[in-house]
Amino acid sequence: MKMFTENPKEDGYSIVEDYMSSLYNDDRKILIAELERLKDGKYSRESAAKYTGGMPIWVFVEGITFGTLLRFYRFCAKRWGSREMQKEHHLLCRVKSVRNACAHSNSILDGITGKSFDNVLLLEEVSKAIEAVGFNKRARRSNMCNAKMKEIVITAYMYKKFLYRNYQCDECVND
Repeated sequence: MKMFTENPKEDGYSIVEDYMSSLYNDDRKILIAELERLKDGKYSRESAAKYTGGMPIWVFVEGITFGTLLRFYRFCAKRWGSREMQKEHHLLCRVKSVRNACAHSNSILDGITGKSFDNVLLLEEVSKAIEAVGFNKRARRSNMCNAKMKEIVITAYMYKKFLYRNYQCDECVND
């Protein structure tokens, strides 16, 4: 939201309209149905009713699923030409995997110590963050050979990157 609010070329409505227009017909129908369900929600019905003609980004991101949020994030990354956001999108897809495992009562620690061959890439910035907290190269290599472990580490990294930094302001420390 910060990148959006600091961009004078964007308004709260057109970016959502443009995203909707960018979707294939079937995907758009699914998203419209997702947004229609907001009208039945105890916590979302007032906003959904208020913005039937067009939804601003601040209402849109509150009502969509995590998967839709990731697709919207990728759309914004491409729209603004942000390589950083594109990397973050890749990492957020790994966070989604952990989120889904937790939400559906999967045992996320089962098999976490074994080696697994996977397609989970550990970006250099994540590897550097692990090193910064005391894991040397040997420890990183031996502990990061499991897909689940990588996804959990990526989730912790993204938490720190997106959420924890908001609490590091001087006002928060001094209050």
